[in-house]
Amino acid sequence: MIHMAMVKDVMYGKTMRKSYAKYEEILEIPNMLKIQKACDLLHDTTKNSTEIALDCGFNSTMYFCKTFKSILGMTPSEYRSM
Repeated sequence: MIHMAMVKDVMYGKTMRKSYAKYEEILEIPNMLKIQKACDLLHDTTKNSTEIALDCGFNSTMYFCKTFKSILGMTPSEYRSM
């Protein structure tokens, strides 16, 4: 009986982790769309990072740069200079 309860706990934990991972992916979609727009602006305009961050819906340039780097693996200025 105890073994069955442990198996259920493990299965529940795995299910919850999978559900949470999918939830995190869903939450990232808006940021990915914002970063895609930022890439277009970095390529097509001479606006600075602050202007682009605000145009893309970020309230903080620091959060914009952090999010940009976490998604693309480089900063906005590194992306622009490519």
